[in-house]
Amino acid sequence: MNKIIQDFTKNILMLSESKNDNIRKMVAVAIRDFEIKDGTAQILMSYLTDKNPNIRFEAAKSLRYVAPKNGAANSVFAKRLGVNPQDLRQTVVAILSGKDPNKDKKNEDIAKKEPIPQIRNELARSAAWLDESLVIEPLLSYLASSNPQSKIAGAVGLGNIEYPETLSALEKVALNKEEDVTVRKSAIVSIGKIGHISSTETLKGLTGDKSDEIRKEAIIALNHIKPEDGDKIYLDFLTDGSHSVREVACIALGNTNMREHLGTIASMLDDPHPVVRKAAASVLGSWRDVSVAQYLMNHITEDADECLNEIALSYMKILRPEGRLIVDFNEENDNN
Repeated sequence: MNKIIQDFTKNILMLSESKNDNIRKMVAVAIRDFEIKDGTAQILMSYLTDKNPNIRFEAAKSLRYVAPKNGAANSVFAKRLGVNPQDLRQTVVAILSGKDPNKDKKNEDIAKKEPIPQIRNELARSAAWLDESLVIEPLLSYLASSNPQSKIAGAVGLGNIEYPETLSALEKVALNKEEDVTVRKSAIVSIGKIGHISSTETLKGLTGDKSDEIRKEAIIALNHIKPEDGDKIYLDFLTDGSHSVREVACIALGNTNMREHLGTIASMLDDPHPVVRKAAASVLGSWRDVSVAQYLMNHITEDADECLNEIALSYMKILRPEGRLIVDFNEENDNN
């Protein structure tokens, strides 16, 4: 097995200078997925100025898995973000907390600095992962401040880093009923992004909150964590008084992919609110199971256009499974 891995690693490195965009993208992803560390940090850093934004994105994301955790990459991150190394901390904190002053700037010279916000976000995440001292303390201080907007910025930033060690601070804010609901929501969203099983009990407790928004976000976060008994939780909220809670509970139940709940999800096609009916139709279609066809056809007289459209799309997914050959009629006509 070691010989196979060695040969695979060698082949990946040999492909790193390919002129084919998809090959270079594959190399960046493979480096991350297989954590190929020897000599790959330099490859990824060279990819940060690639003309193809997809390659730059994957390289920025992969760097945090292979670069040494000693701050050696900080100068590279600073250069790509267009700041001096001494301003890197401030810049990374701003990006992660949603305050990036350059996020809307267009037409920058790629060779000088990264113009695309999504790639800047990945650069900031990698910088934070490789040197936690850059941002953990500032973001935690934001979260602990008395200003709601600063708290939200701190929560958002910590969620973007996805660093499990910050969960206790986020959970404390999420559970504090004296906090502004928007602040609590931001903390719960970040708990879901981190997605660690240790937060399960906290989130279960939050599903009993009197705020519709808190219950909704807690269910969404649990859906990210995927606890073993998640279906039992989601079933309880299909009759919640809030249609938005019923909607996310329906989607979360569908994401468990437990076919024994098919009939229950199908029954949500009769929910009084269209967003719930649309969610149920979407879930049934995502299963691509012919057994749901009749449930969909029984609701083909749906009044709400958005629901009827979703029913039709879901029905087509059942009729046209993934991987089936699609006929190109233009090509067929040319051949005639």
